[in-house]
Amino acid sequence: MRILLICKDMGGYIRKLSDFLKLQGHEVLLLDTSASSPKLDFLSGKLRSVARHRLGLWLDARKIKAFGRADYLLVVNPGQVEPATIERAMAVSTVKKAYLYDSLARSPVSEAWLKRYDQVYSFESPDAERHGLTKLHNFMYEEVVTPPAAGEAKYKAFLVMAGLDRLALLDAIGQQLEQAGFPEYLFMVQYKKAGEARSRISFFRERLGLDDVTRLIADADILIDLIRPRQSGLSFRLFEGMMHGKKVITNNASVREYDFYNPANILVIDEQNPQVPRAFLEGQYVPVADAIMQRYSLAGWCNTVFSAPR
Repeated sequence: MRILLICKDMGGYIRKLSDFLKLQGHEVLLLDTSASSPKLDFLSGKLRSVARHRLGLWLDARKIKAFGRADYLLVVNPGQVEPATIERAMAVSTVKKAYLYDSLARSPVSEAWLKRYDQVYSFESPDAERHGLTKLHNFMYEEVVTPPAAGEAKYKAFLVMAGLDRLALLDAIGQQLEQAGFPEYLFMVQYKKAGEARSRISFFRERLGLDDVTRLIADADILIDLIRPRQSGLSFRLFEGMMHGKKVITNNASVREYDFYNPANILVIDEQNPQVPRAFLEGQYVPVADAIMQRYSLAGWCNTVFSAPR
């Protein structure tokens, strides 16, 4: 098949999808709009911003034209993509689909645009029910990784996130880890300014690449997953937990609705009074059944998305 993928791939997850599809023998064009615009450092201020935007649109249009007809178009989080780019892609595509792994409250898409796709998937149950979309989850973007032997991990827990809106909860989790006798953890927050100093948190400015994040995940026993307000869909962190055989501490109670949920592996905390029991910290990861793992693999995900619309 010829597949056209369009997204603002800040996390690098859709590039993993693109690479997988190519290995399966498909012809794929990944149009990552976060990488479309050249820097144009010789310009300054608003002029540079306008020029980069227009040049990026022109370059995207050229790539779509050069790729030609597509059997499938998949636009990921279309609220983050220029409508003109989506229009051009739709014009050359037979089957047109979209996948939302952000809520419509955070990344709005109009009803009129949603209806232009043959099928729209959403990782948010409320959005799927309210707008007649197809519920779908994220995926494990790599093969299952053999975790290190017990006691070999560098960090008891690891988190990387952007923004300051969940710092109070993160601080509280750090306190719980220290009180339980586990001060070796790594909490990394991306923000343009470090703000007040926090002993439990490392601030950084430039986004980490997905391969860097994967290496840090391998160095930890437990992953921390803190969702933003107005979100109930499962982030990629929970699928990375399965992928690496790592336990997860999360504030997303909706994970209890999934077939891979096991309280031995996933601790759901109360944001107002987060408690991290020592028994969870010291317990062993319980492997998830192979049939369930396959359901959340890239192969399983692609079999669902790149099929005839329902």
